[in-house]
Amino acid sequence: MRIRTVLFFLWGLLSVVELHAQTRQYMSFQGISLGKGLEEFVLQMETEGFSLIGYRRDVAVMEGVFAESDCQMLVYATPSSKLVWKVVLLAPQEEAWKFLENDYRRYKSLYSEKYGEPSKSFEFFAEPYKEGQEIKAVKMGQCFYSSCWEQENGRIIVEIFPSCRITFIYEDSYHAAIEARERITGIMEDI
Repeated sequence: MRIRTVLFFLWGLLSVVELHAQTRQYMSFQGISLGKGLEEFVLQMETEGFSLIGYRRDVAVMEGVFAESDCQMLVYATPSSKLVWKVVLLAPQEEAWKFLENDYRRYKSLYSEKYGEPSKSFEFFAEPYKEGQEIKAVKMGQCFYSSCWEQENGRIIVEIFPSCRITFIYEDSYHAAIEARERITGIMEDI
C-alpha cells in the first residue's frame, strides 16, 4: 500500500513537471522560440532569409538581414543536449565613433519603444581614455555602452562590442541554466 502511494505521488509530480514544461514560454527571436534543437532552429532561420555559414563546436554561424543591416548571427547551443539558449547578432563594423554611437542610441531607443525602459543601462569609457579617441578606446575594450531588457523568460542586450559593432543578444534563461549545468558537467568529467 505504501509503495502504491509513493508511486502515485511520483506519477503526479512528474505529470505536473511535464505539464509545466509544456506550457513554459521561452525567449524568442523573430517569432522563433529558443530552446529548439540547433539544427531545427537553423532551418527555421533559413526560411527567414538567413544563410548558414557553418558550425564551430556548439555554435551555428549564419548571415542575414536584421533591423535593415547585414548581420552575422551566432546561434549558441547547449553542449550535450544541443538546445538553443542564445542568439547573438553582430551588426556591420563601424570605423567612426559618431556612427557607432548613433547606431547604439537609435537601437536603444527602438528597443525601449518596444520593451520599455531598460532594466540596466550604462554608457561610459574606462580610464585611461582621451576625448576624441573613442574608436581606439572601443577597440581596446574600454568602452562600456550596454542596455539590458530583462524579460519574464530571458533577456535582451544591445551593446557596443570591442570589434566596433553593435551586438544584439537574445538569451533564454531556462536554457542558459541548462547550458551552465552541461558545461560544468563536461568540465568535471575532464578533471
